[in-house]
Amino acid sequence: MAEIIAVANHKGGVGKTATSVNLSAIIASKNKKVLLIDMDPQGSSSSWIGSDNKSDSLYNSVYNAAPLETEKTEFKNLDIVSGSYSLATVENKITGTKGSEFNLYKSILKLKEKYSYIFIDCPPGLGFLTVSAISASSGILLPLEAHPLSLRGIVDMKRIISAISSRSESDVDILGIVPCRVHTRRALHKEVMESLEKSFPNKITPVIRENVSLAEAPAHCKPINIYAPKSNGSMDYKKVAAWVMKNTGGV
Repeated sequence: MAEIIAVANHKGGVGKTATSVNLSAIIASKNKKVLLIDMDPQGSSSSWIGSDNKSDSLYNSVYNAAPLETEKTEFKNLDIVSGSYSLATVENKITGTKGSEFNLYKSILKLKEKYSYIFIDCPPGLGFLTVSAISASSGILLPLEAHPLSLRGIVDMKRIISAISSRSESDVDILGIVPCRVHTRRALHKEVMESLEKSFPNKITPVIRENVSLAEAPAHCKPINIYAPKSNGSMDYKKVAAWVMKNTGGV
């Protein structure tokens, strides 16, 4: 039975796609069957993994709970459901349809037995696509930039997640908060980490340090553990992957 994890934050540029892609690939390398769902109309996760499939499968799933069409990647044990620009139109077409935010969940249910983990890379914002992803999930990973202003956004996200959980049949909650683009020697980093630990005890994953290889990897269509296995980025995401598996019973 798959652990379904939405990777979400209403802000852009905080590391959602990097976290989705790299955790998916690293956990898949641990002999776990993993599915990555790219909910972003821009298809950044799909491009990073090297998928040029522009199928409307995900659009149809979100719109009317149609079966999801998965695609094998070149990376062992890792499949993907690609994103496409058609996702950008679905909210206007489905607004007001009662229960439509659970369509994705219904589609994923048909795949849960096939995978150990399903990661959903959410777009920025708190629109219909993100709400659908959270509604389908058993836990949420929240990447954030280690900056004081990010703390306010996490509180807003927690409020949204609680509201969604109250309307759904699952007790979805924050699984972990992933501090990204961290400069460990800066005093500001220490202050932010102390605030996070105080506000969200036992929810803070190992940090992802600022790393050039992480910025380069998407252009080479490879996750960080393949592109630069000895880099700080690879080591950091391996620690986060181990944390996720430990906290979801995947070890």
